[in-house]
Amino acid sequence: MPKSPVFLKEALEDIDGIYDYIAADSPIAALEVTDRILKHIEQLIEFPKSGKLYPDEKLKDYQFRTLTEPPYLIFYRLIDQTVTIYRVLHGARDILNAVNLFNI
Repeated sequence: MPKSPVFLKEALEDIDGIYDYIAADSPIAALEVTDRILKHIEQLIEFPKSGKLYPDEKLKDYQFRTLTEPPYLIFYRLIDQTVTIYRVLHGARDILNAVNLFNI
C-alpha cells in the first residue's frame, strides 16, 4: 500500500504562509488554494513520479521533482518509496539562486 507523503517543517510553513497571505483578503480563497495544493500532493501517493525532474543541475543531482499548482511549485523527492515534500514556493521566486532553501 502506498505511503502518505512526508512533509518537512519548511513545506508546512510554506503552506501556512500561503494560506495567511491569501486569507488577508479572502479566507475562502485561501482555503481553496491550500486545498488544491494538498489534493495535488495526495496524487503523489498513487503516482509518485508524476512530477518532472527540476532542470537546475544541483537540484537534479538530488532528484528533486516538481508539481505545479499555479502559481505554486511543489518540490519533492522520492526516497525509498516515500514522497518527501520539501517546499511549496511561488513560481515567481528566484529559486535557482536560493537552492539553500532545500536544506541540501
